[in-house]
Amino acid sequence: MYLSGIGAACAAALAWAFVELSARHYPSRETWARLRRERGRIAVVTLRARLEELAALRALRVVLAAVVVAGVAWAAASRTLHLAWWAVASDLAPYALAAGLVARLPYCLRAIAGRMRTYEDASGEGR
Repeated sequence: MYLSGIGAACAAALAWAFVELSARHYPSRETWARLRRERGRIAVVTLRARLEELAALRALRVVLAAVVVAGVAWAAASRTLHLAWWAVASDLAPYALAAGLVARLPYCLRAIAGRMRTYEDASGEGR
């Protein structure tokens, strides 16, 4: 019964790790050059612009608030259900990890877009 919460927390942790690693390493200069060569300059510039727009989106804050509210609601309802503290903790761990992931997402998207802009500037086609 509690393994589903632990499994969901592990999945959320893996998703968070993927996003953080993407922010630190994607795209490499070689990957950016391959994307530009295979898809074209306009497609890569459009991708960067979309990442910048997504990072500035206010909907991410709404999603973050919804995740936090859902977690608080579950914690409040758990008292009426007479659940043990470890059951509540295993159920709330995915909420906490998902909230952290959504909170970090704009930074990660800005980092990826910034790296792409750096490559554009270095190749002489920026701004």
